[in-house]
Amino acid sequence: MEILFGFLLYIVPLLIVLYVLYSLSLIKSKLDSIMKHFEIKEFPEETVSDEEIEKVLEEQVDKE
Repeated sequence: MEILFGFLLYIVPLLIVLYVLYSLSLIKSKLDSIMKHFEIKEFPEETVSDEEIEKVLEEQVDKE
């Protein structure tokens, strides 16, 4: 009987960890499919040049 409890003591936490990892991978998979559906890039590569920033700032100063 003690062997059974010892076995369960090691198996139950292992099963919990496996379930959590599976859940996290499932969530990531669903999130990726949603991002793909809405065409959202994970890291948008939008760069703004210094000239564009300067131009916007000058326009804001001119408005004031």
